[in-house]
Amino acid sequence: AEKRNKSDEELAEIAKLQTLVINGLASIEKGTVTEIQKTNSELVVLSNQKVTSILKALKEEGKVIRATEGRKTVFSLA
Repeated sequence: AEKRNKSDEELAEIAKLQTLVINGLASIEKGTVTEIQKTNSELVVLSNQKVTSILKALKEEGKVIRATEGRKTVFSLA
């Protein structure tokens, strides 16, 4: 499948979700995807995969740190 460019609406939605994830992480310091989702009602309704992809993008931008604690993957702000 060819990669299509995201519309302005999609980009705005992604930016909004990234802000929610960052704010959620700031409130709990570190947590799993599920714990981060529970910080905001808009994140709870998203799939775990969607939140994971947002976290991956934030990690690539250097805003989030991904770590493994035992068998859990936890995220924290950079």
